[in-house]
Amino acid sequence: MTAAQQWEHDLGAERQSGSETSIFDNGLWSFNSEVFRDCRDITPRDLQRKLDKGLGVDLLVIKQRMRDGTAFAIVAADFQDVANADRRQSELRFN
Repeated sequence: MTAAQQWEHDLGAERQSGSETSIFDNGLWSFNSEVFRDCRDITPRDLQRKLDKGLGVDLLVIKQRMRDGTAFAIVAADFQDVANADRRQSELRFN
């Protein structure tokens, strides 16, 4: 999903107004629906590709983002942001 979000950002297709729904948002909804509504295991890559293709995601670009590490770097940065926020929150509690 991170790779799809980056691809969408690069296209300039991110949400411009509150009324439009991004491909990323539609993807999250689609994957969440599979898990929580339909009780399906979404770990198989063939199911993920089917869902992505249904959203119009360029799977070759997504694959490249995963191969070159771009998607994983973004996820790692998100984890670091959370860790930093947790640390700051802890410092505020104890000071």
